[in-house]
Amino acid sequence: MKLAYYPGPISKIAMWRDLAAAAGVPVRSGGYMFGVPFFSPADREMAELRLAGQLERNRATWPAGEREARIRKMARMMHRARLLCEAALGRGMTHLGMWNGQGGRRRTLNLVAKQIGLRTLFAELAPIAGHVTLDPQGVNAAGMLSADPEYYRAWGAAHADSGAVDCWRERLVTRAGVSRDNQGETGSGPFLFVPLQVRGDTQISVHGDWIGSVPAFIDEVARAAQHLPPGWRVVFREHPSDRQGNAEQLGRLVGPRVAVDNATDTFELVRRSAGVVTVNSSVGMQALLFGKPVLVLGRSNYAVPGVAATAGSVEDLDAAFAGAKDWDIDLTLADAFLRFLADEYYVPWPIADAATRERVGRQVRSRLEGRLTDWTQPSS
Repeated sequence: MKLAYYPGPISKIAMWRDLAAAAGVPVRSGGYMFGVPFFSPADREMAELRLAGQLERNRATWPAGEREARIRKMARMMHRARLLCEAALGRGMTHLGMWNGQGGRRRTLNLVAKQIGLRTLFAELAPIAGHVTLDPQGVNAAGMLSADPEYYRAWGAAHADSGAVDCWRERLVTRAGVSRDNQGETGSGPFLFVPLQVRGDTQISVHGDWIGSVPAFIDEVARAAQHLPPGWRVVFREHPSDRQGNAEQLGRLVGPRVAVDNATDTFELVRRSAGVVTVNSSVGMQALLFGKPVLVLGRSNYAVPGVAATAGSVEDLDAAFAGAKDWDIDLTLADAFLRFLADEYYVPWPIADAATRERVGRQVRSRLEGRLTDWTQPSS
């Protein structure tokens, strides 16, 4: 096995080198993807198919001139991606590693790599400090995590508690960022906590399912709040990294059922809430650390039945809010799921010591071989 990595962002070059070194795998940069003034007929054909798929999914149409410009731009991007991937294969590389891989140039690299037979490895920040996600299939909802609750029950029964989940909980820190005012009154009654994500987050644009944007999510949650039991409300919190924010929209919606708390610590709001509502934010996963019921509106890698509930439509959301008093979580299953994430799935980085290096080496080799773990679920 040999790993070529896409050197963007530059801050993650050291990560790829460290992970490969821990696994004893040769590694090199695959080269940077920049614009070229030309493309091949095959690249144009692939661009036309991809654009047609986008138009169909979004139910959109574009004028002929704009459509042609987009096709040409996409074809040029695909041509450069093909050059990089073919060069990697020519140098004997077996895998292409990239950060996130869900949008822009890296999404194009991913598509071309799979088309020509170059295996992939994706990385992303993990919700545990000092760890990264490393997955052969993708990050977040695109990854290889099983949605079968019995898988985690079996894994939990076969493994002693290492204490890693307790450490994860203790190290949670709310992100610093833009300071914003509160809106409305949070009151003293029960509430559902609604942490917002950054506008343009690929988690929503790619995995939002019926929720296509942060503003759409806000509108749907505020509307459904009218179905909550008497005395209940939703409490939004803006994402600290979202510089644009949603203050104007939220201000129009604030009332007896809707408030915005940007001052209280995120995890204090999780603790005080009766449950958490999200499209697929990492805060939803982190809420499981506090035993809180979670409702997911999009596609998420922690939407395992019994761990987190889902609402895939307006009707589902309304029904879930109407029955908010009955929200529940299987604490034993959630604990097994979180322990699997902490002990098996997430990869420590930076690498602190020899023992960590040995663990990382095993994890990287497994991922390059297309597995998340060397553990095998017993047959039933």
